[in-house]
Amino acid sequence: MTATVICGDNFFSENAEAALADVESALSQQAAFVLAVQQRLDRTLVEAESIRELDPEMAKLLEAREADPLTPDPIRLWRRVLGRQTDERKWLAFYPPDPRRN
Repeated sequence: MTATVICGDNFFSENAEAALADVESALSQQAAFVLAVQQRLDRTLVEAESIRELDPEMAKLLEAREADPLTPDPIRLWRRVLGRQTDERKWLAFYPPDPRRN
């Protein structure tokens, strides 16, 4: 049974108000998700540009995959990218984050 609230000449059902609140919440969550993805892509592009500036040849040879920018684990992305290379760059995947602590 749906309760109806009369507000002047307009009729609003509680279900409609709840549905509107759900839609607004979903839109807010979607906007937050899109922002998080955009920030991750921006960081990835900055890192890629840094590599391109430091070593243009290496940047050309690094193989990218379609899912890389949206990886759920961006911290380990470079390790995975380097790990799938076919030459000595593959060994860089095992390089410690801080060699002084090795």
